[in-house]
Amino acid sequence: MRSAADLPLRLGILLDLSDSTQSSWPTVRKALVDSLQQVIRPSDQILILAFSSRIAMQRTLTDPSQLDPTLDNSAPGGLTALYDSLYLACGHSFFNASAEPHRSALILFSDGEDDLSRHSLNDAIARAQFAGVAVYAVTNHPPKQRRPGDFVLRDIASATGGKDFVVKDTRQLHRALAVINEELRSSYLLYYRPPDESGARTFRPVFVVSTKGNGSHSRSRAGYFTAP
Repeated sequence: MRSAADLPLRLGILLDLSDSTQSSWPTVRKALVDSLQQVIRPSDQILILAFSSRIAMQRTLTDPSQLDPTLDNSAPGGLTALYDSLYLACGHSFFNASAEPHRSALILFSDGEDDLSRHSLNDAIARAQFAGVAVYAVTNHPPKQRRPGDFVLRDIASATGGKDFVVKDTRQLHRALAVINEELRSSYLLYYRPPDESGARTFRPVFVVSTKGNGSHSRSRAGYFTAP
């Protein structure tokens, strides 16, 4: 087991700019720019992807000050291909180009709606699990007004070892981003050698149980795929 606090971070930002998210986009943009400038370290890298019916913009950044002008080039509007976009984002070479140990995570800003994808929700989750990408999902609406997309985002986050957030304003959004940063810096990478590897690509469930007996609990991804 190794602390992830000292590992370089490969952080993807996946922005849903479809018609259904237009009202929340100004709030998300300002909070995202402010937060990333405070948490990104020199060894970290950021991948920005914006989508509606397809991924319309992608940029790799090493300096968070480049984020604001990058977002000026986003082109919102249209239908939503959430599952396709998440599938492509998690399969991006950005997350596996380096052989050096690093932490991979993606923050998804979306309402969880999809009306266009060819891939299914399970396809997108499996892609994230295979790439070892923890997905943190953020949606913007009053928390008491639960919406169908909230449950989609929760499924994605819980299966990949991330967390989902429903925020109603800028203050709550800043708090959610602070929690995400704290988790990414305080998490651990667990290594072990599984027995009887067959060489075939299979999914292996993982259960992490605390041995302290004090009521504490841990959160982890649901499992991992073996690679042939």
